Amino acid sequence: MIDPERIRELAAISGGFRKACVLKGAFSDGFLSAADITKIFQAVSADEGRLSCLRAYTETAQRPDLQQKLFREPPETEDLEAWGRSRFGGSRFGIVLDRPPLENDAFEARLSEVLTGIYDTAGTAFGAAEPHIFIGDYGYSPFGAHHDQEVGRILHFHLGPGVKQMYIWDEETYVAATGGTMACFDPGPILDRATRYDIGPGDIMVLPTEGFHVGYTPDFSIGFALCLMDADDGDTLRHAADQALAHALEEVENDGIGLQLTVDISRALWIENTRAASNLSLVPPPPPREALPPENAKLARLGRFPVVYRERDDEAVLAGRGHSLELPPAKSLAALADKLNAGKEMTLAEMVELLAADFSEDAAEYIAGQLWTWHAIAPVA
Repeated sequence: MIDPERIRELAAISGGFRKACVLKGAFSDGFLSAADITKIFQAVSADEGRLSCLRAYTETAQRPDLQQKLFREPPETEDLEAWGRSRFGGSRFGIVLDRPPLENDAFEARLSEVLTGIYDTAGTAFGAAEPHIFIGDYGYSPFGAHHDQEVGRILHFHLGPGVKQMYIWDEETYVAATGGTMACFDPGPILDRATRYDIGPGDIMVLPTEGFHVGYTPDFSIGFALCLMDADDGDTLRHAADQALAHALEEVENDGIGLQLTVDISRALWIENTRAASNLSLVPPPPPREALPPENAKLARLGRFPVVYRERDDEAVLAGRGHSLELPPAKSLAALADKLNAGKEMTLAEMVELLAADFSEDAAEYIAGQLWTWHAIAPVA
């Protein structure tokens, strides 16, 4: 597990996740177990469209053939090292799960505590958080020393059991050492110009992405990386909406179409911001559940993921875990969100009873059921 205070401590010593540093002993084995990873792996393999979430490597070579094999034969054991070696013929290997579907309420609840700490300390600096899992004893990072240009910051949670070494160069030093900005697949000769960090089991490293870096994993280890994406896209959209609105106001005397367009843009941004807040910007939102829980099952908000209710004039949005409903404003909706966010335990029947003050019974049942379907609420352990 991770104490939210450790995330705040990490934010303080890294300048809001901007400077490279390692926080030793920041979490316990309970944060992300081998059983959790096996479940995530199986969720990837359950959908043909998720093949791209999986990459396989031997030393520095990517292996599409083994990618297919791993996809068809996901682990059914918590001994991921033995399972991996059996799939790679006993050789050193690397497996990467990129933005996998988590589909694991227990882990998502633990991760939500981390995300809450990140967004509490970093404010609106980040627009999304993308999960990645690295498994194996592949030596240097299979993609070489590189620069993650599309990522804001990276938090690496090292599960071990081996120790990982991370080497970081600023851009000027890297260019002087390699002659350019391309990835370097033989970083050994330039390691003496890098700053080295040793990451052990339970450590979290903040990895800035302005410069270049490479990891070295000599012994079997598992790492969980959370890539924090900068909020530039949202800022760009809002700026574009402001410009469109200004233009529409200039043209409104003609036909008014431009004004309606900017109203639509503004409304879409408002709804999207609500969705993002409800998911703490974890990308992507989980797929909907199918079956409803037992009638007498006590349910509560999942971890720290909020249920978000927003009103604007004669319309409202109720959102949870990146999904949303557009509804007429209602005090009962606001009350339900407040109760769930305060940790109140409720059955679906109790939620329906509360919503029935403003909605028909069928509509109230549908709204309450959607919160379950979205993974916004989960059974009380």
